[in-house]
Amino acid sequence: MYNTNPHHILHIITRLVAGGADENTVLSCNHFAQLGHPVTIIYGHDFDPKMIARLHPAVKAIQVKSLTRSISPMRDLRAMRTIRRLLWWLRPDVVHTHTSKAGVIGRMAAMNIPSLAVVHGIHILAFINVGWLQRQVYVALERVTASCTHAFVDVSPGMMELALAHGVGTPDLHYIVPSGMDIDAFRSRQLEHVRIDTPTSRPRRRVVYLANYERRKAHRELIDGISERRAQFGDTTFVLAGTGALEDSLKEHVSNLGLQEIIDVCGYVSDAPAFLETADLCIYCSGREGLPRAVVQYCASGKPAVTFDLPGIEVIVKSEYNGVICKQGDFDSMLTSVRSLLDDPFLLASMSSNAKSIDLEKWSTASMGVSLETIYQTAIMRARAIVQ
Repeated sequence: MYNTNPHHILHIITRLVAGGADENTVLSCNHFAQLGHPVTIIYGHDFDPKMIARLHPAVKAIQVKSLTRSISPMRDLRAMRTIRRLLWWLRPDVVHTHTSKAGVIGRMAAMNIPSLAVVHGIHILAFINVGWLQRQVYVALERVTASCTHAFVDVSPGMMELALAHGVGTPDLHYIVPSGMDIDAFRSRQLEHVRIDTPTSRPRRRVVYLANYERRKAHRELIDGISERRAQFGDTTFVLAGTGALEDSLKEHVSNLGLQEIIDVCGYVSDAPAFLETADLCIYCSGREGLPRAVVQYCASGKPAVTFDLPGIEVIVKSEYNGVICKQGDFDSMLTSVRSLLDDPFLLASMSSNAKSIDLEKWSTASMGVSLETIYQTAIMRARAIVQ
């Protein structure tokens, strides 16, 4: 798709906060605005002004306050009606929905609008690691909205495989497009030489967890696990960086456990590349996720990563090569691996070097943009073929 034949692209996302899907969406908006395409973004009740400020000046931003993360039948119906009216008024060529809630509401709003190409980004699947009843409802909603979807954009092979395994779309409609980011900003921060500290010269160790403070990110369980092993981590500071409603309660929990010297719930960091440069290694312990952007950023920064087994995580973390993949929810295994790596500076240095060597070009913003251009053009042709 070229700016000599511009197409109006409209993105819909539940929240616009400092999260992975949100950053991906902003970068997508900006990429196409820079190419000269009209771009609109519809976002819900929750938003961060900093994210709005990061949008290209040509991107039109519209808030629909009734679009919320929590389920509310009346409010959700109101959001769907509002978005449908906007779609008829704005008449975009492509609607690209992001995240599970906006994916359902936005695609239902787009149903039966002639020639409208509908694309859904699978950053995460709501039916992963939830109860049986929730899973049945979420899968049913995904299957219904898949019937009006002309293309799916999966952030990892794992997300695509899970979607197809649950009957969400068909293989010909799914495209794997890694979540784009400024890889060079992280690569340029890497030190020219890997530091190897001997036990007698080692400074205090820093273990970083970069994730917003949400229930599924399992910060509280991590804190409890560290508390049980506090004697093993007297030389270590776990730095939990992010933003979210749970920040104050997590700080209080750390204080109540007397772990202020070991755990720092530091809040939002504006310069992630500089922040990650200070880490000895990084962790990721979310219970439900697509392929986390933070883990890609760990690798781009040359930091070994200890993570839980998430769909597609093996694309970035090669266990025993540039990190360790632990069984989902096994904090004992995770913390044992962290301690072992911190106690073996030569293995830590080797994993750091290996992380630096991994080719991450597919995660660049430019690569994502090129892939989306092709997908949007294909979706437009499919939508118009149906009308004809």
